[in-house]
Amino acid sequence: MKKTNTLKRVAALVLALVMVFSMVPAMPSKAASTRSVTLYVGEAIYYTNYNKVRSTKSSKKSVASVSKDSSNNTHANIRAKKAGKATLTIRTTAGTQKIKVTVKKLNVTASLKDLGNGYVMITVKNHTKQIFESLTVGYALTDTSGNIVLKDTVNVYNVLPGKTSYTKVYYNQRAYSLNINTSAAVVGHSTYGSRSINYKYTNRSSKVKASVTDRTSDSSSISFNVTTKNKTSASVSGSNYILLYDASNNVIGVENRSFYLRSHATDTTKITIYTSTYKNYDHYKILTRAYSKKYKGF
Repeated sequence: MKKTNTLKRVAALVLALVMVFSMVPAMPSKAASTRSVTLYVGEAIYYTNYNKVRSTKSSKKSVASVSKDSSNNTHANIRAKKAGKATLTIRTTAGTQKIKVTVKKLNVTASLKDLGNGYVMITVKNHTKQIFESLTVGYALTDTSGNIVLKDTVNVYNVLPGKTSYTKVYYNQRAYSLNINTSAAVVGHSTYGSRSINYKYTNRSSKVKASVTDRTSDSSSISFNVTTKNKTSASVSGSNYILLYDASNNVIGVENRSFYLRSHATDTTKITIYTSTYKNYDHYKILTRAYSKKYKGF
């Protein structure tokens, strides 16, 4: 009898537990995380949450494609193909990420100027609202017969919204006569990435000041120190472009000095202008481009 009563009490306890658990609502499955991002035609980035990628899907492959990285199973490669919108779905062992991609035209232009001393200056103008750490310029220089005499690429750094950035390339002026009017340049994304969408970029140019001190000269050169001061509490990267002019205010040269400055830091660099290269040098102008970036995650 005692054993029977014990079994009855156990059965009653089990039934009570079943009823309790039956009243607990089922936990909903974790919803897919969604974020939005703007890319520019030709831009390539990758997504990772450091877990294995199971599958990838694009709602419009002609606008933006996504695929598993063959060399890193925690990465999904994303490429912007043409202007438009697409939704990317990336499933990993930790969950699903949806990315709403808006692809825009890379509205950045490049122009060429023959400096007359064996160098061509490349001016890049950023017509977008995006800061690019670097962009690649493909250029083709032609002679007076229309033949391409030099074809190559060069990186231009610190390309800020609404601003111009500069670089220069050398050509052999003794070997041919350059026709700058038939030469051309096109801007694209740099091989190692124009920027990271994991960071928030801020234009700091107005708070980073460059000044000239200790100007000296002799029969062959003119030297001066450029002191750059970061007046912000953020670390900044950027460039000082030193444009060289003749007496008629024509640009005859460009020098570029990059910098990285921590909060409220100062840096000084020396610039030397050789009169044999810039025979008509008269004065200069300094243009400062600076930005900060802060990690925000994907």
